[in-house]
Amino acid sequence: YKDTKPTLAIEDYFNGKTTASGIFQDRFGTVRRRFTVDINGTWTPETNTLVLVEDFIYDDGETEQRIWTIVKQADGTYRGTAKNVVGSAIGTTAGNAFHFQYDFDLKVGDSV
Repeated sequence: YKDTKPTLAIEDYFNGKTTASGIFQDRFGTVRRRFTVDINGTWTPETNTLVLVEDFIYDDGETEQRIWTIVKQADGTYRGTAKNVVGSAIGTTAGNAFHFQYDFDLKVGDSV
C-alpha cells in the first residue's frame, strides 16, 4: 500500500462523522459478531490526539459505545487506548491504508 494515493492521515479522515461495518473473529477465524458503527471524531492538533466516539449496533440488536483516545507519535505511528483493549493499540499508515493492531476483551454470550 505504501505507494497508493491519496496518502491517509487518520486525523484528517476521522475528524468529523464516518460510518463503518465489520466483524469480530475468534482466534480460530470464526466470525463471532457483526456490527455497524457510527463514529464521531475530534482531532486536537495541540496534543496530537484523536478521540473517536463509536456507537455500535450489533447484529443481535445490542448497542455499545466505545471511546478511543489515539495519540500520533513523533515517528508517525499511532498509539490508542479504549475500554476493553488489552494494553495499547498500535497503528501504522502506508499509502492509503491504516493498520491498527490490538487485543480486545470481547463479550460473546456469557464469556469474554
